[in-house]
Amino acid sequence: MGDTPYATMAVHAAFGPLFVVYVGLFGASLYAFVLALAAAWRLPVRARAGRALPRRGAGTLLLLSGLAMPVIWLGPVVGAQLAGGVPDRLETYTTAVTEAIDTAVIAPAVLLAAAWIWHRRSRGYVLAVPLLALETMLAPMLAAQMLSQLSAGVRLTPAEIAGPLGAFVVLSLAAGWVLARLLAAVAVPGHRSRAAARARVTEAVSRET
Repeated sequence: MGDTPYATMAVHAAFGPLFVVYVGLFGASLYAFVLALAAAWRLPVRARAGRALPRRGAGTLLLLSGLAMPVIWLGPVVGAQLAGGVPDRLETYTTAVTEAIDTAVIAPAVLLAAAWIWHRRSRGYVLAVPLLALETMLAPMLAAQMLSQLSAGVRLTPAEIAGPLGAFVVLSLAAGWVLARLLAAVAVPGHRSRAAARARVTEAVSRET
């Protein structure tokens, strides 16, 4: 899901000299993700010998983050609309692009992955890997964005810095832990067949000697 930040920069950031670069990166990353996902969609996901795929941990984390995402993003939007205004941080932008993309695209994908993992379907793990990688990078990306805002003179209160950053640090650490467990448990395709072939070759050589 690496196309999401590029989508935000292509359609949400103020027009600048890097506009064409952002559009190119958005298109390339989007189709690369689609092609990679299509290629891996029907592949069986099996655990290594003596390992188990993290079903409960991965499913629970994805379920909670998928439910929390709309609340986090749409809470200020709905609150502002009920008060007859606009979100505080909308500023010069015409609409809330990040909130729309994350709520309409990312959150449903996270919930789908969670449901498929709970039902022990391989496609859930295939979809979970890029989503967990994205969640792992949320804290570093948010910290970089806040530093950029502060250096540009944007005033942020301590609560605006500590609240989101603390929550996303916890989410990033949990996602990184689940992702590491998942990748460590997944059997590499062809690993057993290659090991068996090497064993047969070794046995044949020993017989000849």
